[in-house]
Amino acid sequence: MEPLIGQVMLFAGNFAPIGWMFCQGQLLPISEYETLFTILGTTYGGDGITTFALPNLSGATAVSAGTGPGLPNWALGQVTGAETATMTQANMPAHNHIALGSSQNGEATSPQGAVLAGYGTHLPPVGPYTSSAANTTLRAGTLGNAGSSQPFSIIQPSLALNYIIAVEGIYPSPEPHPLPSSSSELRAWILSTSAQSSCSRATSSQKTSPSVMGD
Repeated sequence: MEPLIGQVMLFAGNFAPIGWMFCQGQLLPISEYETLFTILGTTYGGDGITTFALPNLSGATAVSAGTGPGLPNWALGQVTGAETATMTQANMPAHNHIALGSSQNGEATSPQGAVLAGYGTHLPPVGPYTSSAANTTLRAGTLGNAGSSQPFSIIQPSLALNYIIAVEGIYPSPEPHPLPSSSSELRAWILSTSAQSSCSRATSSQKTSPSVMGD
């Protein structure tokens, strides 16, 4: 079965078959691919005067345009997403860090393994701030910032294949056609479709050849 011009499909080979091209965002001259241009327009790039672009699906995943319940709207040709993300404070759930303390007077002279407490009778009653040196130095890393803000991958398990687009074939009609209801109508419909396909290929100036991807 011949494809519809502009049809996109996955292909496991490392070359684009005759009548197909890789979906890699390449610019094409309108003068040579006028039929395809009437379908794609400048949705995927190009100036619309001399050039237009094919969809670029290299390293990307295709999603259906439109919207659904609870889902955002995706416009045809819209590009979004990223391979990595960086956790920020805004991404973290609300939480707190509890500092343990006691209302009892403290008797320990070292903070190791102890909690905050009132001053004991053997310690000088100082205020909340003093310009004198600290009585002890806390262990390095007890207080301070943590983390390095390194991005992490958010790519789903994937297998790399080639997306290809048909540049030759049957011109798609936007209007619905009723299905044939009898064998005679079916034969007539097949002959008509074949004739339209042959006419489209005859009038198209598209010229393509197999291309092999580089290593």
